[in-house]
Amino acid sequence: GVIARAMGLGRGLEHVRGLRADSSGEGGQDAKGRRGSCSQLLALALASASPCPTWAAAGFWRRQPPFARCAQAAEPLADDAANGACDSACACRRLSEFWAGAEVAVQACAGVALGALGDSESDDAQADVRVAFHVLYGEEGSTPGAGEARCVIERCAGPGCARSSSSSSLPSSGGGGGAGSSSGTGGGSGCCLRGPPADGSRGWISYAPDALCPSGGGAGGVGGGGGFPVALPEAAGTPLPWRTQRGAAAATGAGHEAHAEFASLFGAGRLRHDQVLRGLRTECAETHRVAAEVCFEGAGGGCDEWSKYSLPRCHVSLALPYDPLSSSFLYAPACERTGQLLCPPNMPVALQVSLKAGSRSAMLWAAMLEHLLPGLVAARRTLAAALAEGGPGGRLARYTAEWIEHEELRLGCQPDAAFFSISRSVHMFAEEAKIGLPLALCPTCCRSGAGRLRVVLVRSPLARLWSFYKGYWGPSKGHLLPGGFAAFVQRVLPAAVAAGLWGGGDAAELGMVAELGHAWSVGAWNASLFELTDLQHVAPAFLSPPPAQRPLLLGGEGAAGQAEALVEQVALIFSLEDVEGSMRRLELALCRPPWRHCAPLPAFPDRHAEGGAEGTAEGGAEGGGGAEGRPREVGRQPPLLPPQMQLLVEGLFRHDWAALQLAAEASASLSPPR
Repeated sequence: GVIARAMGLGRGLEHVRGLRADSSGEGGQDAKGRRGSCSQLLALALASASPCPTWAAAGFWRRQPPFARCAQAAEPLADDAANGACDSACACRRLSEFWAGAEVAVQACAGVALGALGDSESDDAQADVRVAFHVLYGEEGSTPGAGEARCVIERCAGPGCARSSSSSSLPSSGGGGGAGSSSGTGGGSGCCLRGPPADGSRGWISYAPDALCPSGGGAGGVGGGGGFPVALPEAAGTPLPWRTQRGAAAATGAGHEAHAEFASLFGAGRLRHDQVLRGLRTECAETHRVAAEVCFEGAGGGCDEWSKYSLPRCHVSLALPYDPLSSSFLYAPACERTGQLLCPPNMPVALQVSLKAGSRSAMLWAAMLEHLLPGLVAARRTLAAALAEGGPGGRLARYTAEWIEHEELRLGCQPDAAFFSISRSVHMFAEEAKIGLPLALCPTCCRSGAGRLRVVLVRSPLARLWSFYKGYWGPSKGHLLPGGFAAFVQRVLPAAVAAGLWGGGDAAELGMVAELGHAWSVGAWNASLFELTDLQHVAPAFLSPPPAQRPLLLGGEGAAGQAEALVEQVALIFSLEDVEGSMRRLELALCRPPWRHCAPLPAFPDRHAEGGAEGTAEGGAEGGGGAEGRPREVGRQPPLLPPQMQLLVEGLFRHDWAALQLAAEASASLSPPR
């Protein structure tokens, strides 16, 4: 949990223009009248009088001092009663009572209590509002079910609630019946929770800001309220600070909370000085994510949507040995599957990837550019120790509860949707030793790449086809189609055209396919041989002629005009057949206006070994690899295809071939590296 939010809280964004909520949910009641469906995964059993503790249903969240476990136990107030014995400067009132599973009682109580902050319209303008809660385990004769605990929520309001115990003694108003006396220097008494009965027969455990805890001197005594700091998880019931707004005061206060949430997920840095956060929302449908609307108000700006996904979720490898610079270390398919770009929040690039064209390497590279790698390695080490072979039972259940489950509920997902996402976090564990990660550790996706230089990764189409065939399709489905690689190419490309992966299949592509005797119409192909995911692995990177690659000079007077012309460049072609030359061109392009990002980039993962022009940059199922300067397994050359098949590959992928040629010419125009 700490690693997932350790993105830094330095200078962040300064403006919020508008925030909106997507949806809210209410849980149903079971046969006993308890709201178990509010969070079946956490086994919360809430009384019917208590609302479901979801972010979407809760009111605007305001901050208060951290909860402490009161050193002196307190007695909850009677039903709906105010604490009349307390000074009117801080009056407490009992809000609700419910039952929760004993293992998650404190987490559930904290979530409901925080949801009570700002519940009343009249209190929105009142800053001195505090909440507290009391937990009683195994109360004899009144527990509705085994393994459950009783929780009582109280809410205190008034200027006296904000006084620190260091400036005034906070009297206890419990069993002694009096308000107590003040011995501090704060001038006037504050209010604390009620102390326990004189006989001490009850076993309540109280959690409240330190100043609200009963005095250490016992019931009615004086000693300055106090408690011990406690570690509490971000409860599933904690309300999203920006999901619900009420009035101008709430909207004004939401700015910091929205930026704090944005910083915890995307980092506190800014891509540009004119960056503005316009909105923040969650989504829990076919995909689970947090999406931020980010706009740039200056020249060459526009708006974009940045997303962090928990479904599809990224996975890290727990296998030994492991190499954090290998594409097999991280699996992050969300951006590619949703048709988006890989967009590090603090780097002005938007990576456009195609399957079997360095996609896994690009995912890891995007994580490097986003400075996620140290956190990924720390998470990997922690999870490997927790889930180590031969460890105690229930390891995966504890992992899902501590790393994944609370995040799904914080997104507002209903139990069935949360359960599906949680199951997908472990589905690669048994066979590949990969485990899901919190969404903040996953690479950021964006839709348009506004304010960024688009970088299109391109690989030899023949190498892509051969890589997919020998790495996946041949071993798993090759028995369905005799004839080897040539037969595969002859069948898969017409099927991909029919599936509309060439922009609907224009006349040129359909004509090429027809020459092979495949008179397939768009939308119809042999689904018994190829699933749509198979066909997506052979789709082209370019559906139209690629953009010109403007020459880049390394310096001198003549470079000025070229540098300015670069502003008009639509995209930079990153050739996986020449990673070194592509890296040099990208670094030079980023150092020119309007980007002016001159820091060196991390090496592209899984670079080809010297002399291995056809080595795979994909990693994953085809083997791992090494970073720059280290040997790696070099894939064999693709088998020669019959002339008719070669012409088909050249024709269907003519724009990709042209892109590779443009990239080669642009790299050749650079002077040799020093």
